[in-house]
Amino acid sequence: MSPDPAAVPYTYQLRRWFTWCQTNGLDPLNGIQRAHVELYIRNLGEAGLMASSINTMMHGLRGYFRFAHIDRLIPADPAV
Repeated sequence: MSPDPAAVPYTYQLRRWFTWCQTNGLDPLNGIQRAHVELYIRNLGEAGLMASSINTMMHGLRGYFRFAHIDRLIPADPAV
C-alpha cells in the first residue's frame, strides 16, 4: 500500500525537523522552546530555502506541536 499523497509533505517536513533536532542534541518534542524553532527557521534559510518554502516547511511542524499541546504532551506550543 502506498502512502497517502497528502501525508508525504508532512512526513518530509517532520523528518527534516527530527534530523535537525538529532544533529543539535534536542528531543524533537520535549523541552523545545520558541528559540529552538527560530533557530530551525534560520537554519532553513541558511540552507537556501526561500521564505515561501520555509513557511511551507513549517506547516507540518506547527501541526505537530499544536496537536501535542492539545493532547497535553507539552505544556505550551513553541511554534506559535
